Order: sequence, then C-alpha cells, then structure tokens
Amino acid sequence: MKTVTIVVAVINNEDLNQVRDCLASIDAGRFEIMVVCPAKYHKSLKEVLDQKNQFSITTCNQTSVRGLWQQAEKSAITPWIVFIQSSDILTVQLQNNIDQQCRKFPPYPNCKYNLQRISIFLKRRTKYCNFWTGEPAPHIKFNDSFHTVENNFKGQESKEFWTTPMGSLLHYGPETISKAIITATLFAEEWAENMYHKFPDLDKKTVLKKAVKESLMNFFWWSFFQKMDTRWLRGFCFRLTRFIHNLLWIPEIP
Repeated sequence: MKTVTIVVAVINNEDLNQVRDCLASIDAGRFEIMVVCPAKYHKSLKEVLDQKNQFSITTCNQTSVRGLWQQAEKSAITPWIVFIQSSDILTVQLQNNIDQQCRKFPPYPNCKYNLQRISIFLKRRTKYCNFWTGEPAPHIKFNDSFHTVENNFKGQESKEFWTTPMGSLLHYGPETISKAIITATLFAEEWAENMYHKFPDLDKKTVLKKAVKESLMNFFWWSFFQKMDTRWLRGFCFRLTRFIHNLLWIPEIP
C-alpha cells in the first residue's frame, strides 16, 4: 500500500522536458504521483507526457505554487504528501528515506518537514541553497484529512525523527538571465498575492521601505561578504536578480 503522494506543481510550460525529467525520476511503484497545473497548460502537458506513466493530472484556476499545492492536497488519498515543483528532481536516496520514514513516523496535526535542496542556477550548482524571496520550500506534510494517532512526540521538533540527511533534492533553476527575470516575475506576483491575502490593509509605503531594506541587505551581504570561489559569479547573478524581484512585487499589490 502506498503511503505517500508526490505532488508536482507546474507553473509554466516553457520547458516541458523538465517536467518529464522530474516525473521520470519518481518511483511510480512506490508513490502516488499527482501533476497539478493551471488549466491553460493541460493540453500541452497531455501532448508531451507519456500517459503510460502512472500519474494523474489535476487542473485548476490557480497559477501560484502555493495555490496549486493546496488544490492538489484536497485530492490526495494517502496519509503523507510531498510537495515539489516540476523543476525538482528527487534522488533515489531521498525517495527511499521518504518512503521508509513516512511508514514508521507517527503523525500529528500540522506535521511538516522541509526538504533541503541543492540549487542549480545558470546550469551550475550554487554554493548555497537559493530561494526566491517568498518562494515556498519543498516539504513533506501529513494529510490532515486522515486521523492522527496519539503519540508522545507532541511538542518536540518533528525533524528529530527524520533521517538526517534525508537525501538530495536537486532544483534546476533558470539557465539564462532572461529566464531568471521571467521566474523572478512569477514569484513576485505570487508573493504579492500571498501578502495581500494575509494583510489586506497593507500600507504600500511601509512595505516598500521594508522590501528595499531587505533587498539591499540580502544583495550586499551574500554578494560581497561571502568568500569568493568559482561559483561566486552565479551567486552574484542570483542575488542581483532576486534584488530586482523583491522590488517587482510591490506594484502587484492591489
């Protein structure tokens, strides 16, 4: 019996080969696989993906990673759910540990474990794990529609009960600066939407000051004060693009 559903969010159809690679890396004999995407991408995905693979495609009106994950969670039929993007690759070691740990770990409400990822940016691995500001982290979550059992782990850090390290999750980011700008814009829109729903009475001027401050701190700290190595330039490019991204989302707030 399968205990884990792996949800793969597709937020654009620019690189469908990447979606194929992501799905091909998942052991369909061990996990339920659910691809979730905006309705406008459904036709192009069906044309490209091999329907012999054991996965389902769910479509909705959501366009953000968070929105797609939340929509897929409603349809999951297993006790555990792993949320990733179509630009992620789950290694064999990580899949083995996820399957083994989810079978023996006693769940409780709101149980969640963030997966550590290795970032590939501009076709090269970066020294540090990079996330766009506001980008949701890939994670394992207990399906709250299932009943939890009483256990003695409440109040303790759930990460204490997971194998460390769990294994590698490879995240393939944009291969060019132009694609990085497109990606930055997508997450700028998602962040703006998320912030607006959380704080509908948000004062744009205050948010702008905080965004500029955070952007400058992140940009200068990571770009200029980290040790120089062969991956420094790619890290610099990522920080520069993220700096622009942090400012892009401000106009998106209604």
